[in-house]
Amino acid sequence: MVFDFNSDLAQEYGIYKNEKAFEIAEYMSSVNISAGFHAGDPLSIKKALEFAKDRNLAIGAHIGLRSFFNANRRVCSGRRIK
Repeated sequence: MVFDFNSDLAQEYGIYKNEKAFEIAEYMSSVNISAGFHAGDPLSIKKALEFAKDRNLAIGAHIGLRSFFNANRRVCSGRRIK
């Protein structure tokens, strides 16, 4: 059995940094890079890609719709959508 330990990176924007994500990612086998409207400015995306490349980590995309102020977090009612 093979396990893939994954973490999200590049969830930064301008002055809003998250260096702890890189500390955690040291133990991962793959990372998702925030893209699109799910945070991630060009510099943080580049930094995360270089980090993953230097450690030979598999790379995926963590995309999202435009929602900067609440980072795509929404309250779910748990009701079934028809």
